[in-house]
Amino acid sequence: MYEVIEIIEFVMTRNVILKNLVTGKIEKCFDDSALMSDDNNFEFMQVGQYCECKIMLFGDTCINDGLGEVMFCEVTKQDVIIGKYSFVEVNVGEDTYYLPKKEVEKYLDKGSFMYSVTRKDLIQVDDVVHEYWLE
Repeated sequence: MYEVIEIIEFVMTRNVILKNLVTGKIEKCFDDSALMSDDNNFEFMQVGQYCECKIMLFGDTCINDGLGEVMFCEVTKQDVIIGKYSFVEVNVGEDTYYLPKKEVEKYLDKGSFMYSVTRKDLIQVDDVVHEYWLE
């Protein structure tokens, strides 16, 4: 469960600042859902609101390319369906994130891997799935 702390609007997109109510971690999440759909988007989110969120790590499995924050990801579930796509659920410390399964399949046998994160994207809020993952 997350609390919406702040919403930073840009011309076509926005950043949503969330606080994980279990771990206390503050997350800056990219939201472009309104670009994909007029009615199936996350525009309903408001400061002070509590919601369940699925956050996707965006980046690369490179060890350290200098472009993002390198995170140690431990696989907790290998096949989580979000929309029409298969994701891998990972823990980074006490926090849970999602990665498209096709991006990390070769690392699943090991159970963990390093991931260079350049952005965190909102892919589901409560029961609303980002339109991109429904196509």
